[in-house]
Amino acid sequence: MSVDSFIIDGARSPIGTKNGQMVGIRSDDLSAQVIQGLMQRNTNIPSEVIEDVVVGCAFPEGPQGMLMARSISVLAELPIESGAKVINRFCGSSMDSVHQLSQAVLAGDVDVGIAAGAGKAIIFRKGKKSKIVKEDEMLTSLIEEIKSVEKEMQKIS
Repeated sequence: MSVDSFIIDGARSPIGTKNGQMVGIRSDDLSAQVIQGLMQRNTNIPSEVIEDVVVGCAFPEGPQGMLMARSISVLAELPIESGAKVINRFCGSSMDSVHQLSQAVLAGDVDVGIAAGAGKAIIFRKGKKSKIVKEDEMLTSLIEEIKSVEKEMQKIS
């Protein structure tokens, strides 16, 4: 049996500038809006069939940490059963998310998934070692909520 992997649709968010109109918009919120837009544009693909969300992020630290893919899928209102993971391959992170999801489809592990890229370089000071300038309290709260839901799901299963 031959399995093929297809890209059904694509979209991107606006690109912000220093002190521009996008200041204060978190990268997970922005990514979730893009995914919601794609889902609304492709009504023939119900969200229930999304098995995995793979997010490329060059600097998955602090507010855009390793749970970022999960927070994006929750914010995009995808099913809690959908898997989610963050890929870090620096500048190639987003492309690697497409590659890894495609490989999962070709291997028969996943039928339908979303590959995305997210990041916000402005949270790092130029010339410093990835030092976070500002922690995001809302994301911390979301992460705690996700952990709580996951614990409840483990009790049920």
